[in-house]
Amino acid sequence: MLFRSDSKQNNPTRPRMGPLLATGGLFIAGDDLASLERSLEGLCHRVGFPANEEFKWSPRRGSWMHHELVEGARREFFAEVLGICSKHHATAVIILTDSTYRTPSDCANHEIFMTKMLIERVNILADAKGFDAVIITDRPGGGLPTEKKFLAECFETLKNGTRFIMPKRIAVNPIATDSHLIRALQAADLIVSCTTAFVSGQTTLAPETFEILKQIGRAHV
Repeated sequence: MLFRSDSKQNNPTRPRMGPLLATGGLFIAGDDLASLERSLEGLCHRVGFPANEEFKWSPRRGSWMHHELVEGARREFFAEVLGICSKHHATAVIILTDSTYRTPSDCANHEIFMTKMLIERVNILADAKGFDAVIITDRPGGGLPTEKKFLAECFETLKNGTRFIMPKRIAVNPIATDSHLIRALQAADLIVSCTTAFVSGQTTLAPETFEILKQIGRAHV
């Protein structure tokens, strides 16, 4: 999943940034994934989410979460989601780049650069654990042509490697699905979006949630 955010220059101690581009996700052992999914679903049921409604960092207008889970209740919910991820030994991987910076010569755009970086990090984590990884991603916006292009770029990276590694620990090409079908993907959306909001200078929910997130996160900026 790729996220864009305009960085707000309301903190004079931070260097000035252009629009940010971010990607990332959750790295979790297959043996823990089913339990994580059940725990997140149980939390959503207990809080009151309607059936099949996904949770997001910025819920769409008109959704139950947008109207019913606000302020302190939303902050507490986010904390519980991250606590469940931590209990299931998940590692958050977040990659951020300033989209005004030049990409390496082997990357036609920032999206390809970010995708290659994410594949590298997943491969490194999988190699450290001694097992192969499968990447499951939300369907990119833009419909089927965009999805096909994204998956083809991933395939080229797995086949040819990056400038630094050959990702031999990625078992198959990434699998794209709809995020509302998998709670773990929704947790990944929360993690990457929260980090992007925090780095961009948001001062409402982001600072408190990011403090919790740091316990399970690996950031690459």
